[in-house]
Amino acid sequence: MRTIWKFEIPIQEEFELHLPYIHKVVLTDMQDNKPMVWIEVDLASSARIPFKFYVKATGQEIQPNINHVGSWSQPPFVGHLYERE
Repeated sequence: MRTIWKFEIPIQEEFELHLPYIHKVVLTDMQDNKPMVWIEVDLASSARIPFKFYVKATGQEIQPNINHVGSWSQPPFVGHLYERE
């Protein structure tokens, strides 16, 4: 079974979310003045395991082996969310 989960994005350099192995970020946006991420998960795929995410500001260096999964605007900040491969 697939469903969508929502999480607040902490404004810190990196954080973990415990998710099923099969998952996909579908949206990053503001809700109630907080940055949020919506992730489609497959509940049949496995137990929840930790996945690392990274928050970058425009102009910051992006390390190798992470993929862009979404951006949001929180003026004057524009955040970019990355997930480790």
